[in-house]
Amino acid sequence: MKKNKYSFGLLLLAAIGMIASSLYLTGHFFDTHYPTGLGASYLCNFSSFFSCDAASYSPLSNIGGVPISFMGIIIGLLFIVHLFTKLSLTKITHYIAHLNSFGCVTLLIYSVAILGHLCPVCFIYYLFSFLASYALLRGWERPAFEIRPFAIWSAIFLIATGAMKLYINHRAKRIKLLAPALIKEYDSNRNLGYPDPASPYRILSASEKFTAAPIRITIFSDFQCPACAMLSKVLHTLAPKYQGKINVQYFFYPLDDSCNPAMERPLHLLACKAAYLASCLPDSFPLVHDQIFEIGHSLSNQWLNDYAKSKGVTDCYNSEQTKQQVAKMIEQATPFKIRSTPTILLNGVKIEGVLPLAQLFILLDELLRRGQAPAANN
Repeated sequence: MKKNKYSFGLLLLAAIGMIASSLYLTGHFFDTHYPTGLGASYLCNFSSFFSCDAASYSPLSNIGGVPISFMGIIIGLLFIVHLFTKLSLTKITHYIAHLNSFGCVTLLIYSVAILGHLCPVCFIYYLFSFLASYALLRGWERPAFEIRPFAIWSAIFLIATGAMKLYINHRAKRIKLLAPALIKEYDSNRNLGYPDPASPYRILSASEKFTAAPIRITIFSDFQCPACAMLSKVLHTLAPKYQGKINVQYFFYPLDDSCNPAMERPLHLLACKAAYLASCLPDSFPLVHDQIFEIGHSLSNQWLNDYAKSKGVTDCYNSEQTKQQVAKMIEQATPFKIRSTPTILLNGVKIEGVLPLAQLFILLDELLRRGQAPAANN
């Protein structure tokens, strides 16, 4: 029985928080593992450390393929039922809450100490879980253990997770059906090889030599291209899944006639200048790359000048040598007949635009299975 409204309110707040965060995490799990579009939500990927993607791809993100966040939804609903019905659920609610809190502590330690990442929304779930345990300890008497309610809720867990497993198998089967035709189409395209020399600008790096990684992506991109910005977000999804197995190099290809002779008219008026700025910061290129794309439509001469000044590269940004360096990288695109951005070379095979993540995963997994790409056709 409830002792006071304060404990009731705390448990209600905790339950709602647990359900809301678990719904987000379950959706994120599906977006990363079984994507149907261009990618997952990136709201909780703040940095290399605070990343939901890293948690989604970890071995403990699921049990038998069912995301553990789904169980958080069930636990939160149990607390709601406990508060608003006359059913005698105090015993099982206590034990489930404390078992859940213990699991949260375990996952928190695993994330920080083993993965080296922390999922922000997971951490929010942990906080609400601890609040639920505190509310129950404060507001309800601690009951003796009984097997009957525990068995009933165990059955509910099994039925719910079984239904979720069936749904997951359905999603996986739909994606798997795409694989044969997609791989056949990929193999039918000519392998064009790679620009030589390799780009000094890496977004992901598994090996010093570009061609040493089993997955090798060359990107021709423009910093004012919306589809290129979308691709930059997709790369953050690839990073945790293919860590240590993928090299991604970046080639400047501004759709701006002030530095790209292939352009017959101006299109992106600051794309060349953005390339000049990024080329001056090779050691921090992934960060610069992301920050320029994050600015999006707000990119301006003032922003570029201020950024160059803040990094101490104003002279480099304005130098003729920098302009010539970017021009040489644009020339390297000529043999590959780049017609639009983004264009990528996936292990030497040209792909225009941004593939849906489901299709990209199929191709990357196949390349990993093969171990290496076929030799380039000369």
